[in-house]
Amino acid sequence: MAKDPQIKRLMIDETRNLLEEHGNVTIKEIAERCYVNIASVNYYFGSKENLIFIVISEVLSEIKQMVFTMVDDKSNKTPADFLEETIGLIYNFSIDHVGILSYLFMANGMKDGQLAEFVRSFFLDPEFVQMVYKNLGEQLDTNDIKLLQVKYMIIFSSFFMPLFIQIINPTDDEEEKMEMFRDPVFKKHFTEQILKIIA
Repeated sequence: MAKDPQIKRLMIDETRNLLEEHGNVTIKEIAERCYVNIASVNYYFGSKENLIFIVISEVLSEIKQMVFTMVDDKSNKTPADFLEETIGLIYNFSIDHVGILSYLFMANGMKDGQLAEFVRSFFLDPEFVQMVYKNLGEQLDTNDIKLLQVKYMIIFSSFFMPLFIQIINPTDDEEEKMEMFRDPVFKKHFTEQILKIIA
């Protein structure tokens, strides 16, 4: 029996929706949401972990494409504007994908290697890393690769601790978990302070 590409796509999309809603997902939930039997997950993907890997990979591709698009925008921006836009993009992406980030940060994401893959994709993808360093260097007027590595790590890691604090908030409501991050005053101060550190 041939695999139906529409069912496969539906299972990927609904797994993503479930992760976004709850920060975790079971095979039973995927099957119920897609109106298929439980064996279909293994039939189409081999395992739930493989299915989640595909979902995480798609999310990573989206954020990278957003960064590439932002960098390709050649409108006149000051270095401060560019850095603020970069931080804002990551900030908003984090809020919009809190369920997936919850999954990555918690036990399942670590155990299945998804968190490691998430970090690797931002630091070991040669094309992406080269593009980041090139544009960060242009904005900060430096060719010092070590300095650029440090500043990039600061930008990237600045989101981990506050996100982790929010994500471990003992509530099942994903909106409530990100209450602090959704506060515009918090976002303003957060952005200003990161800019002070890396500028």
